[in-house]
Amino acid sequence: MISNITRYFSIVRLAALVLLAICFVQLNVRAQEPLHQTIDLPSCSFGVARGQTLRYTWANLNDADPQKRVFEPLRIQVKLLAADGSLIAQAEAPAVDAGKFQSLDFNRDQINLPGEPGTARLQLRLAVRLEVMVIDANKFKNLTFRMAAFDDAADVMDTLTGQTTVSFKPKEIVVVGSKIKEK
Repeated sequence: MISNITRYFSIVRLAALVLLAICFVQLNVRAQEPLHQTIDLPSCSFGVARGQTLRYTWANLNDADPQKRVFEPLRIQVKLLAADGSLIAQAEAPAVDAGKFQSLDFNRDQINLPGEPGTARLQLRLAVRLEVMVIDANKFKNLTFRMAAFDDAADVMDTLTGQTTVSFKPKEIVVVGSKIKEK
């Protein structure tokens, strides 16, 4: 009888150790999963009239060597907003590779809003959202990093000729972040 009880507790103890080992393995795998972040960049205001197209261009200035990258851009979303924050138009696309440019166009004639009387000019705010993946968060534990890995520009062009009428730099895209301390 005592040997049956001892055998029973040995099996229970072994099962508890196996369960504990599985938990540690899963925690370790979870810590190595990539970290996804969404970054909302500051917006700027401008006007676009009929016959004009806004072109937002950004460059991925990340290091060509993937081993030296802190994060990898995944997706970019550009929105045109009214003064009250309501959505006028939006475009999104997968991010381009390191060393490449990407442009997103907004043709004023395809935006079905009246605009200012006489000119149909729309006053807009440009809002950019970038989704990135932190490649190895463990390397940057409790470390704040600052990276100028992207650059951007916006042009208002004549839709028919493609000639730029206004060119501006909405902002310098600088990503500032820190890994949240684990409790």
